[in-house]
Amino acid sequence: MALGIAGLLTASSVSAAPITITFDPGDPIGGLPVGTMLANQYAGVGVTFTPNAFTGTAGAPTGIWATNTDMTIVSIAGSNQLRSGTGWINEDGDASFRATFAGAGVSSVSALFGGILPSEAGSTRLFAYNGSTLLVVSMASGSDDEQVLTVSSMVPITSVVFTPGDFFDYVTVDNITFTPIPEPATLTLLALGVAAAARSRRRR
Repeated sequence: MALGIAGLLTASSVSAAPITITFDPGDPIGGLPVGTMLANQYAGVGVTFTPNAFTGTAGAPTGIWATNTDMTIVSIAGSNQLRSGTGWINEDGDASFRATFAGAGVSSVSALFGGILPSEAGSTRLFAYNGSTLLVVSMASGSDDEQVLTVSSMVPITSVVFTPGDFFDYVTVDNITFTPIPEPATLTLLALGVAAAARSRRRR
């Protein structure tokens, strides 16, 4: 019995480990080909992507938001990344897209943003939500053109909105990392496993 629970514990530990999407061959689904439009390809690892998260309605920051946010995978210096130079030129406003997380949500999300202009850094942000409630915002500084932004919360994060630069700034997105929160059933198994291990040690 203890061995079976130990096996389940191992599985639950793996499911709660951070997941990193690089769009390159080594990522959880083997990456995405250049020219692919990012959408639901990563649903199997717990996240889907939708463009045009902000429209200027209630709950969105003030801005002229694009209705055609570019979601194309491109290769830059041998690394696959999200957003193309051509797509950025054609956007009709400030870009935004949402990552929606499955299950119980996640505890943290980070991403690498590249090509940030110091004068436009404030438009590169991550907005973390639980449902429609805004939990926390992380914003780029003007110090570097390549920055990692992170949002984390004790309250489960169910989605994150990315705003990669504004209408005048072409910013790419890469290395999206998130840490899933184990489902309640998994937490119950974890508690049972710890209790079983403790009893086994006492008997020995």
